[in-house]
Amino acid sequence: TAVDLAKAINPDVAVPYNFPTPPGIAKPAVSNLGQPVDAPESPVPDDPSIIALKGLLVAMGKRDSAALWAAMPAEYQADANAVAKLAGQRLNPAMHAALVNVLRHSKTLFADQKEFLKSVLEQQDDVLPDEVLQKLPLLVDAILASPLADAEWLADPELGKLFEGQLLQHLIEGVAPFEAGDQLEILSPDLMEATVRQLDGNATAASLQVTLGEREETWAMQKVDGKWVPAELAKAWPEWLTAAREALKTPAEGGVDVLQEQVIIMLGALEGILKSLNAAQTQDEFNERFMGLLELLPEEVPGDEFEPAPNPLPPEGN
Repeated sequence: TAVDLAKAINPDVAVPYNFPTPPGIAKPAVSNLGQPVDAPESPVPDDPSIIALKGLLVAMGKRDSAALWAAMPAEYQADANAVAKLAGQRLNPAMHAALVNVLRHSKTLFADQKEFLKSVLEQQDDVLPDEVLQKLPLLVDAILASPLADAEWLADPELGKLFEGQLLQHLIEGVAPFEAGDQLEILSPDLMEATVRQLDGNATAASLQVTLGEREETWAMQKVDGKWVPAELAKAWPEWLTAAREALKTPAEGGVDVLQEQVIIMLGALEGILKSLNAAQTQDEFNERFMGLLELLPEEVPGDEFEPAPNPLPPEGN
């Protein structure tokens, strides 16, 4: 130490017995590996496959469509944009216009006829009226504010722009009031709490264990175009791409064009019913016209066993 060095130079030097050792003078203890004994161990960085899967799970839990799109390989993004462009070219402009009109009338219905609609929904099984009336209007607003409502964008779509907003989140939440059980578990917020560790892997493939509470699952990951994606997606992607392109080819008799004509007719009828619902002045009028709406919907839509809501107004003449 400095004290020992001073005494070696001049044995008569007077040094207080409690003289502190200057910081940095004393030599630190050294382990056999030549590192300070108390040196912290450097954290082992996560494997890129782990980082990718953690990011994917967080994006799914947050329902972050922009992050999910960014996680896709550029090759997949190009494929998806090509299919979307083909779909836009095949879309009948009249059907798009009719669908946008239906959404606008639906927005008016949620805003102006909320009490009548709530009374109807309260009579239906397996429907939460307050949740429906909170989330469905947000979904309608999100679609109308998205590029999906823009005919020019549909002519040459770029899906990255579509996924910038919260459309996916509103879509999932809008469907949630009608779903039962764990059908939406794949996009559960709990996924953000999952831990991931690697079981096996190399430069292009990895097997990862995902733990969420007491549940454990093994995910296979594969590297595609520089990005790690679930192996199931990598396997299914070419099949999906082929099926999508085939479905959007020039249709045979009874194909896409005929289907669109049928949808246009249905949307026209739906628009008329929505207009009449928005013009209803009493609960009884609303109930009667709502029956016409249900007749247009698929049988599996909740509410097909319609029970009219009671009219809160007293009968005329009383």
